[in-house]
Amino acid sequence: MKQNLTFLAILIALISGAYIIHEVGERKAKEAKESSTRLLNSEGMGEFRAFILPSVKILSTPQGYYVDEPRVRADSTRVQAVLNRLSTLRVRRVIGEEEIADVGMSHFISPQQKLDQKLKFVFDSGELVFRIGRKIDVDRAFYVEVLRVYSGQTYDEAQRILAVVFDASVRQTAYLASEAHRDDTAYREFISLFALEQDFFYETAPILSAPRLEDLALLEIDNQRNRSFTIDYQTQQTSPEAYHGIPYDSEAMEAYYYKLLRIKGTELIVAPSFDLLSDLRSQVYFRDHSQDREYSYYLFQNYADREGSFLHTISREAGERSERLVQISDEDRSLFFRNHQDFWNINPFERELRNLSILFHGDEEVKELTFRRSGRFEAQVAGGVQQRTWTPRHQSFYKLLTFLESRPDFISKVERASQQSTIDDAMVGVDAYRRLMRIFYEGREFDLIQTSRELVLVEFSSGEFLRYHYLVGREFPIPLLKAEYGEY
Repeated sequence: MKQNLTFLAILIALISGAYIIHEVGERKAKEAKESSTRLLNSEGMGEFRAFILPSVKILSTPQGYYVDEPRVRADSTRVQAVLNRLSTLRVRRVIGEEEIADVGMSHFISPQQKLDQKLKFVFDSGELVFRIGRKIDVDRAFYVEVLRVYSGQTYDEAQRILAVVFDASVRQTAYLASEAHRDDTAYREFISLFALEQDFFYETAPILSAPRLEDLALLEIDNQRNRSFTIDYQTQQTSPEAYHGIPYDSEAMEAYYYKLLRIKGTELIVAPSFDLLSDLRSQVYFRDHSQDREYSYYLFQNYADREGSFLHTISREAGERSERLVQISDEDRSLFFRNHQDFWNINPFERELRNLSILFHGDEEVKELTFRRSGRFEAQVAGGVQQRTWTPRHQSFYKLLTFLESRPDFISKVERASQQSTIDDAMVGVDAYRRLMRIFYEGREFDLIQTSRELVLVEFSSGEFLRYHYLVGREFPIPLLKAEYGEY
């Protein structure tokens, strides 16, 4: 079992890291080390079943970790983080009975620290109990008491060891070199483990299992902002389908699914009353191709008297149904308001453009340009003698290329009534616009249009105009005047 291996790793780290300072005689060192090994070893105690902090009990089961009372799935990464932190402890030396008798136990363990302020590891046949004692004033080390308690024994009857331990992890802390030996960072971190509450360990993922990407059949999204749509993960297409000539973006489809699975709630609502949810904003549904596993996400704005983003999930796996309710962040909330065009490749230009041909509006001469991208950006005119008399402005073309390489906000289309249809037909419904330039790129033609709040690239395609919309607002990212791009 993975949990047993994890716990054994902690014990091995404690045991293998133990060493006794030189002033202890060889015989006492051997006895102390044997005592340390015996008490820190779980041999003969059976399977690892749980670990217990003052405010929480974590159960180890074949299905994973669970918080006990209420029984809630625990976040394995957080459980592992706590266990990993404990694994950095190393034993420096064992305190003998004579030394304890000389100065008293209160020198090592504060009398105010009750026995219930402890960390327990529970096995089939007993427990290992750890209490953190005082920090040593002149050292970063601190005292730890360990009790080995077999089933049926009281704490008074348990085997007991008191040891000086230190943190063997590599860390960067800010302190004066002269005070380095007094640094109490590690000690305070271990003390803080005892203050962890149950909700720290709750698994806040909306669903606890999901199909592999290759087994995913389809995913549907329906929200208030955009029209509902479906992604077919077997054909890697959407419905509504992409416009003619627009490819699908399979990488975006895969990335979206993985982002859904990586959602972690900011809070798990335990024993929720689902009828207190209101104001449904979005729904996501997906299933595998066998139809044995299907999952529904419902995003609500309100739960009882609380306002936020509340995600109610219903999972159906092999006929079994389970439900969860988590509150999610604004970043994760945005996943539920995607548009079907997010899964199309609507970028008309490639990255790192090397050449373009441009006809500024009002000109009669097409300017063929090449761009040097390594080092300082430069725009250069190619072609005839007449063209070389025009000097391009590098900064203006750098802004133009940066704009053209960015992704449009969305794309629309207008049917062409005939081959004689003009740009006025393409911009039907737009009250005022201005033509800036025509761009020729790899056999395609685009008109760049300025409106009050948009830049629009209009592509002349067979049977229709494709319009690529960039919502730029009041500040346009490119120069708008022909004279700003160069001069004769």
